[in-house]
Amino acid sequence: MTSISILRSTAIVMACCALSACLGNGGGGTGVGAGGGGTQAEYDAELSRIQQIAPSSVKHSGTFDYQGQTLLETQDSAGTANGYMLGDVTATVNYDAETASGEATNFRGEVGGETVELTGTLDTNNAVGGNVASTPPTTIAGQTIVATSVMLNMEGTLSNAATNDTADVAMLMGGAVLGPNAEAIHGASVATSTQLNGQIGLEGFGGGTVYLEKQ
Repeated sequence: MTSISILRSTAIVMACCALSACLGNGGGGTGVGAGGGGTQAEYDAELSRIQQIAPSSVKHSGTFDYQGQTLLETQDSAGTANGYMLGDVTATVNYDAETASGEATNFRGEVGGETVELTGTLDTNNAVGGNVASTPPTTIAGQTIVATSVMLNMEGTLSNAATNDTADVAMLMGGAVLGPNAEAIHGASVATSTQLNGQIGLEGFGGGTVYLEKQ
């Protein structure tokens, strides 16, 4: 098995637990508004706003563009949390074809008290892509409910110019569709990569959250 295949398998296993927990929590989620800021505090503020949107309960149709961010916890070689990385995410979701594509880039944050900026892009074109899944219609209190989720599988290479380090990265993200008109998506994200700088993966990438808002 190639190194990127191992990364992909690890990301999928880690994400399945995180995504199932998130999708099972109707009111939970994450978010940063379109054109969101670059700090963890700004991310958290937008997260609170997105969390107020109720999960979608209808079957959606059409193709929509989304924009948002993902926030990932970083860990040192001992697995201890030591910072965060924030990345910008864009996606296109076709609810009729049940497909999704997108990319994540502009990763930046603080690791071990140091400011970190990474170049490069993670893209669904480099991986198995994305998909849309809807539950069978269920009648509750006389109302027909359809829950919908979107998943994106991305891969690519990210580099730290300050330390001249590069690593392959696989990231899986996804979550529940929110709002009567699919106004947003929120859920979990997880990234894994080849080891670098004594960290677990590139800058110690691990699990986190993601939000996407319709443009």
